Amino acid sequence: ADGEPVLDPDGRRRTFVAKFTTAAPPGPPPRPALTEVRARAATPQAGGEYVEVANLGEAPLDLAGWRLSKRSASGALSSCTISAPAGAGPVPPGGAAIVAGGAWDGRYAVPAGAPVLACGATALLGGLADDRPADVLLADPTGAVASTLGERGAPACAAAAERIDPEGPDEPGNLACTEGSPGTF
Repeated sequence: ADGEPVLDPDGRRRTFVAKFTTAAPPGPPPRPALTEVRARAATPQAGGEYVEVANLGEAPLDLAGWRLSKRSASGALSSCTISAPAGAGPVPPGGAAIVAGGAWDGRYAVPAGAPVLACGATALLGGLADDRPADVLLADPTGAVASTLGERGAPACAAAAERIDPEGPDEPGNLACTEGSPGTF
């Protein structure tokens, strides 16, 4: 990639065949789950809206490059790409991350070790609607949907909608209205 010649295993410059793989390293995969959405926050709303992503798997979860989307009242999707600021590591197994817009002001206590990731220059996804229930989805870098929250219906909440059982389905019976608890699912 940097213009250097590739040498064979004996250190000589000649044609050779080498085996390599590009698959993911062996081991258990991470398993992301959208566990909480806070669409209603005190003014300025852009500073307090967030989505919580839990890692229910057994390996660290790097969310950089994943896409978070919201569904509008008409059913159209709008999304943003998640980025990790310098120093933000992957989500550890059993941990959670907060995904917020660039205007996130840190008004809610987030546990130590829970990364705060960015998605949107100012408001998360351009602002989450607080006049209807949340409907968000998380897709991996290939576009495969990994988790949803509110896709099959969610309660209209005064603050946050939270998955009751993080391992449970995205269904109205497994979602509840809470005051929000970012980073703790």
